Amino acid sequence: MNAPSRPPRSAKMEQWILLAQLILALIQKRKRYPLTCAALWSALQLVYSNIPGDGMEGYLVITHEQVHRFLDAGWDYTEPRLRLLRQVNGFPFTRRGAMQLVELRRRMDNVHDGSFDQVSTVIYEDPVYPILQHVGQAFRNQVTGRGPFVMQTLMDVPTRLDRICDFGCGSGLLLGDVLERVPEAHGTGMDISCRVLRHASQVLSARGLDDRAGLVRADIRRIPVNNGKFDLVLAMEVLEHLPDPASGLRELTRILAPDGWLVTSIPVEDRAPVHLFVFDSIEQVRQMHLSAGLQIERQLSVEVAPGVPNVLSAARRT
Repeated sequence: MNAPSRPPRSAKMEQWILLAQLILALIQKRKRYPLTCAALWSALQLVYSNIPGDGMEGYLVITHEQVHRFLDAGWDYTEPRLRLLRQVNGFPFTRRGAMQLVELRRRMDNVHDGSFDQVSTVIYEDPVYPILQHVGQAFRNQVTGRGPFVMQTLMDVPTRLDRICDFGCGSGLLLGDVLERVPEAHGTGMDISCRVLRHASQVLSARGLDDRAGLVRADIRRIPVNNGKFDLVLAMEVLEHLPDPASGLRELTRILAPDGWLVTSIPVEDRAPVHLFVFDSIEQVRQMHLSAGLQIERQLSVEVAPGVPNVLSAARRT
């Protein structure tokens, strides 16, 4: 006699199961990964205080798959990077600290439909913005596939990488990871935010990399370097912040050396407040690269939020 089949779980039930799994992991790992557990617990407290009426729908901005990926393999990446944040900034991994990030997100909502210059002034120079960047990179670089994709590209590039640029370098975490992986390289971090660059300088110095890393304030619409300067350029979640991303991609291609490589990370169908351009499809991303004179050698799509694929591309200048 066949056993009766179980009815499928509802989406709300799946969310509560996921929450229980996360809380259990925090209890089990709190001694080995204290800062990561403290950050997640403070975030969960804020989420929980908002969900009694309608469940967790609307509060999870990442996918269930990402949460499971983090639970499986994210701890050892995140903890030392949060330790860096504590070292250079003293950021409190408490509910008060989490509220600072939430309040910045609310301010970001107020510049929806703003110009690039308005977003730069209101958001990118906000004193909390470097912390938001740091926490976001510490948790998401691995689980969204960005970090592993960049590291694999470093292995695939057949030529020597002496000059590397991370445009939109944010907290400097990814640039630091790359310089540790390629010890012969010199890296240049570029960003339009002076506050972010000051934070990145402290992070790179704390990692002992300030002798191989330089930081430059730069607007992607007019990058202040000569043609063909870099062997590898990274631009992770940068182009969607421009009203005309194709012009920004052409500038990034201009500063690539002949046969230089460009690695981009671009969300599709992501209508976040500070995204001034929304890509409609993965094919649109591909065509933009081809139009800029780039040959895509490797591409990967990873869902970074429900219904929002992130397109990772490693392309060579032709």
